Amino acid sequence: MSAHTTPEQVRSKIDHPIVDGDGHWVEYDPVFSEKMRKVGGDLAADGFLKAMGRTRELLSMSPAERRHKRLGQQAFWARQAENTLDRATAMMPKLLYDRLDELGLDFVIVYPTAGLRFPRIQDDATRRAVIRAYNTIARSSIGTRKEGAPVNQLGSALNGVARSIVGSRRRAATDGEQVGSRRDVSLRKLDSRGAPLPGNLGRNQSLAGRLSKMPRSVASVFGNPKDLQAALSKDGVLSLLVTGSGRFRARLTQIALNQMGLAAGEEDLSRVAFVAVPSDAVLVSLAIGDRSAPIWGGVEVRVGEMITLGPRQRIHAKTDGPCAWGSIRLSGDDLARYGRALTGAEFVVPPVAKWRPPRAALRQLRHFHRAAIRAAEMRSRALADNEAAHGLEHQLIHAVVECLAGRSVDEETEAALRHRDILAQFEDLLQNQPRLDIAEICGALGISEATLRQCSEEQLGMSPGDYRALRGLQSV
Repeated sequence: MSAHTTPEQVRSKIDHPIVDGDGHWVEYDPVFSEKMRKVGGDLAADGFLKAMGRTRELLSMSPAERRHKRLGQQAFWARQAENTLDRATAMMPKLLYDRLDELGLDFVIVYPTAGLRFPRIQDDATRRAVIRAYNTIARSSIGTRKEGAPVNQLGSALNGVARSIVGSRRRAATDGEQVGSRRDVSLRKLDSRGAPLPGNLGRNQSLAGRLSKMPRSVASVFGNPKDLQAALSKDGVLSLLVTGSGRFRARLTQIALNQMGLAAGEEDLSRVAFVAVPSDAVLVSLAIGDRSAPIWGGVEVRVGEMITLGPRQRIHAKTDGPCAWGSIRLSGDDLARYGRALTGAEFVVPPVAKWRPPRAALRQLRHFHRAAIRAAEMRSRALADNEAAHGLEHQLIHAVVECLAGRSVDEETEAALRHRDILAQFEDLLQNQPRLDIAEICGALGISEATLRQCSEEQLGMSPGDYRALRGLQSV
């Protein structure tokens, strides 16, 4: 066995992402040509094969003939020939994605190989047919097309044929789990000159307007629960009551994208938070790291699960000790619109629900969330780039939809909804009329003390009297 250090071992010792900035997808000509024929007809397939036969044509010439015609010999020795697995990896994007950890890579920017020849096809009709068919096949073979930035210089059009991010995997520093991303491709749609086609002007102007809002991120450490609550107020956290003993300490990283907010937190003491989701938002809560996640309305969230809270939902989230959590706040309208577009059906998120998404979908969501949080903590410039942040936002929304589209969901029962509503009204009374005793509170709510006690112990982890007393003590 070789004593050389493997790429994976090298990657494990490096604390920043490793990017392969010039990978190539090696298209398999026999299969690709038949796909070209199905998509673009004989003109596209024959044009593709002729372009790919240029190397063999040049090899058939003598060096003197090539010099006379001033033709350079195109590369023919650049394909992996000895190791079948490596050759297949260059030809199959999914296999490349699966091997990124083994190769010691986090992100791979992949360019076409055959596609770089197409802008040099002389016949306009053939060039147009080949490029259109290639775009279609690449999209269906690798992923969905995203809008690319304009190519401003004609000479850069070759590089703009199909710049794509095939995927990424990162070994998480917090939980040791290997996670992966959706294999998405950014294929720039080309015109007959090999330059990107202009999109709808109004939509592009709208996009530019959205991108003008600079993404922001902040990483903070808190020693006072009131400061943590204030930092989380945009996510609807109205109060945060510490129930554990000892020194309070919390770490929070927040990212404000164009239409989405991300957060990741670690807390050392048990607590109860009262959350009122903003009227225009959906809140997604994820379990991250090796600590327990918050318990939402008495519902535990385990590894492989996630919680969604709809607009205007009011709920208590408690922890029983040190915890770690991640959250995504996004527009409910955006989520519904993306959901309809991606699933072809009405996309409705229940008021409060626990989901068990497909493992791959949840991995990719956790990956995108963790990658963004890590970039913020490392003060990476990536989040300062409007287009990159906008792309991340779309990836996250897509990942959320994929997680929720599986429909493996436990919706809130009528009894749990009633108990949650009682505790929300209980919280209102404690805020507005703090001098009321428990009997008076129950009278105002129209319930028995036994019912209030059941709701409180179920969702707050203590009696209503203890909660009232602790709340009053910490409000001083």
